[in-house]
Amino acid sequence: MRSNEKRSTGSAIIEVMGTLHSPFSHRATLRDVAREAGVSLKTASNAANGTGRMSPATRAKVKSVISDLDYHVNLSARNLNSGLTHRIVFLLPILNAPYLSELADSVIQAAVRHNYSIGIETFSFERPEYEHLIDRMHHFNTSAGDGMLLSLPENIDVTPADLSVSYPLAVVGSRQTYHLADHVTTDDVADARMAVAYLHSHGAEHIAVIGAHSDFDKQALLSACEGNAELRLRGVIEEERAQGMHVDPQLIPTIGYKWNIGEGYRATQALLSSGAHFDAILALNDQMGIGAVAALNAAHIAIPGAVQVIGFDNNRESEYMQPPLSSVDSQIPWIAQTAVNRILGRIQGSVRGAGKVIMRRSRLILRGTTRT
Repeated sequence: MRSNEKRSTGSAIIEVMGTLHSPFSHRATLRDVAREAGVSLKTASNAANGTGRMSPATRAKVKSVISDLDYHVNLSARNLNSGLTHRIVFLLPILNAPYLSELADSVIQAAVRHNYSIGIETFSFERPEYEHLIDRMHHFNTSAGDGMLLSLPENIDVTPADLSVSYPLAVVGSRQTYHLADHVTTDDVADARMAVAYLHSHGAEHIAVIGAHSDFDKQALLSACEGNAELRLRGVIEEERAQGMHVDPQLIPTIGYKWNIGEGYRATQALLSSGAHFDAILALNDQMGIGAVAALNAAHIAIPGAVQVIGFDNNRESEYMQPPLSSVDSQIPWIAQTAVNRILGRIQGSVRGAGKVIMRRSRLILRGTTRT
């Protein structure tokens, strides 16, 4: 497999291609396959592309020859004939966040299984880049891709007009799509409730939450319908209420939009310095959870004896922390495969009509930062 990367201001483009062949070796052609299998060129082409009518024995024979000769379909020729690029453009804010990099990797793997490549472009959170993103969406060049996959950040306003496009579009994450595009996401409210319920069932009475974008507003959060932070905080409030408890605003520091290890560390330090009593931390992503664990360790506070910690996303490095971080698994492989399947369905015409919200519950991965 080959990966080429190009960088330009404000964007990164990654292409995932097919198998490399030596320029000094003979590359099998479709004519070679037809001759070896003793069939017509048309029959060989149909078998190679999974089309046409023929006996199962003939199809199996041609497939066997294709394997023996290591024949690969000429994608350039096929694309010219079909009018498709066999490429999907994936727009996302950044690649250095573990969740997004793992998502991009999973999207690439899902696309390759369908003989598609992925072109990844990143954009900044800043307003000029956001305006460029909307312009990019509305002037999408279909010669560069057959459709677009989009991950929207939480700090920009998105209107129905922004999502009204004529090409196949699928959105991943927690932003609304107004049924104008397929939307693949996990149930942030239910997932947060699950984490809070587990902490309470294992002795926690005062749960701090790290990851709020703005000052705590209970009523606004209870009516939230999009945004990872807002939906997860809504779940926290709902579960606390169901348990007959209340949320202490002092235990929900404002982080802003930088969900990283440093912010998790500083927020936990501030909680410790404030004197507020807490015996559990729900970090709204694993990076902040890792920072919280580091701050608790630095203060010589026992984990999970004195304070339990749960993160979100189940990033790859979380299980290697000391102690290993318990986390809500955000179903990254499922999100990637489902989103790619939906956009390919739109491209191929098997999926039609209004955009659909496809949602799945996550699961809690228990490790060393929670009690059992």
